[in-house]
Amino acid sequence: MIDRPYVTLSCAVSLDGYLDDASPNRLLLSNPADFDRVDAVRARHDAILVGATTIRSDDPRLLIRSESRRAARVARGLPVDPTKITITGSGELDPGAAFFAAGDADKIIYATSPAATELGRTALPASVVDLGDRIDLDRLLRDLVERGIGRLLVEGGGMILTEFLARRCYDELQLAIAPIVVGDDRAPRFIRAGIGPINDHVRLAEVRRLGDIAVLRYETPTALDQSLARILAPTRALLLDFDGPVTPLLAEGRDGRIADRMRQVLAEHGVDPPAELRTTVDPLRILRWATPQHLGPDAAAAVELACIQGEVEAAQLAPLTAGAAQLLTTCQAAELPVIIVSNNSAPAIAVFLDRHGLADRVTGVIARLPGRPDLMKPDPDPIRRALVRLGRPATEGLLIGDSVTDVEVAMITGVPVIGYARPGRRPGLDLAGADVIIDDLEPLTNALTTRGSTAG
Repeated sequence: MIDRPYVTLSCAVSLDGYLDDASPNRLLLSNPADFDRVDAVRARHDAILVGATTIRSDDPRLLIRSESRRAARVARGLPVDPTKITITGSGELDPGAAFFAAGDADKIIYATSPAATELGRTALPASVVDLGDRIDLDRLLRDLVERGIGRLLVEGGGMILTEFLARRCYDELQLAIAPIVVGDDRAPRFIRAGIGPINDHVRLAEVRRLGDIAVLRYETPTALDQSLARILAPTRALLLDFDGPVTPLLAEGRDGRIADRMRQVLAEHGVDPPAELRTTVDPLRILRWATPQHLGPDAAAAVELACIQGEVEAAQLAPLTAGAAQLLTTCQAAELPVIIVSNNSAPAIAVFLDRHGLADRVTGVIARLPGRPDLMKPDPDPIRRALVRLGRPATEGLLIGDSVTDVEVAMITGVPVIGYARPGRRPGLDLAGADVIIDDLEPLTNALTTRGSTAG
């Protein structure tokens, strides 16, 4: 059994390292874009932990704001909001605090024995766990695993964050830095004294700009391996997007050439597309518009044929994505079925797989349905057809895709999803809700190999 959850530490700080100022009012150190980022992070976790001091000073609600993210959790069979957790040594907690009053999430209080005794006399709507004479993080984290908490988000305050850092009980640190100077020693700091160096334990994995906010994301060397191991544990089949994870099918101008061909067909039928489609290089965007309802059956069929022919020509030229063949070979060796689920046409996918000798490593192909561009992802139809073919529930599938559309359809259908981040796409995949994000396929292949050898 895994001995602790995957732990993400998250906070926003001033340039001089403060979590707040010394005034009675909370100092806002995030902007709307960063609040949305944090909302996406919360939605990926099973529980959120803050200290009792944070509850008393900030009165946080610890709820997910986005209705689409809340709906996505429900689609996966999860509670609308993550479990709320706090730690207290004194037992001084107000039953009217938003931690208890807002939302219907489960609440857990970890307390020292004297505090647990005191809390037992109150009518708090929470489970109280007695940790003994002191707050033992290892014991707390083991208890969370036993409760089914696989991913824990720690949002503060400074003493709690410092303790997790000092004990190295974390996998990831997300730090938003605001262009604000507090300059007041009475204010709470992000890191308290005595923690020691952490540079030998983490590496800088990402820097993201959100307006004037800089978001730094640090990972331990084992963070990605831990994330992949957790998401792969229940996986019994891979649902693999085609354009991106298997091949950069429409890269190097191939998309624009297909779009031009489709516009030429429209012109031949006397059709002038909307302004936004006259310059787009996305052929699927044109296809979504070029329906029989808009054009009539003959013109719509001619546009779709032009798209298919262009995709087939692209499939005769496009290379394999680095590591794709190894991934498919590993899945085949592990007897893990792979179904390609794509918005591209079946003829193009078949040509590509045959050309690279990969057809026998794929269990099936769910491609774009002829004449039904409305059923392309993010419509759930392709994913649901793939799950029916496999005879598996959504929770046993795992989608690997490189677009926000792939993440959106996973959210709708309840399928876990790994975002394959081509350059520039990581922030979009992150905000859309990808469970794990990888920059190349090798770590996934290695994790599958490890899982296979462990299972054996």
